[in-house]
Amino acid sequence: GHHPLWSSSGGKFEQARALRKLILPSLCRYADAYLAGHEHTLEVHTDDCAEALGQATDVPLLQVVSGAGAKQRGVNRLFAAQQLRKYPQLRSMTATGMVWGFTHLTLDMDRLTVRVITTPNDGSGTAVETHVSKYRHRSSVQ
Repeated sequence: GHHPLWSSSGGKFEQARALRKLILPSLCRYADAYLAGHEHTLEVHTDDCAEALGQATDVPLLQVVSGAGAKQRGVNRLFAAQQLRKYPQLRSMTATGMVWGFTHLTLDMDRLTVRVITTPNDGSGTAVETHVSKYRHRSSVQ
């Protein structure tokens, strides 16, 4: 997808909430992950699908926001903290703004590894791995 379901910048909250109502039930039933950009941040979140399906799934739905390749946008820490308190189905593993970078995904059998790679604003081009997390295959969720 292009638009994230969850983001920590706060600028597109209403858009994300409307999108969650439209597509989250199908994603929670049939998808292993949802990849988006649009926010110009680097974020990794999961949603336990409780709101979309009426109960939490054993394996939460992964959402990766990788939009820091062409533009930088900040993360609103106060908004992000409020969002996490208000929506217990949401878990945030990392949210980074005002950086250049990308995410690297590796599929290995029933495992997905997400690596967040940034490069300093000093122009050096040095790749820095700032986050790594692993997720189980969830296609059998119904």
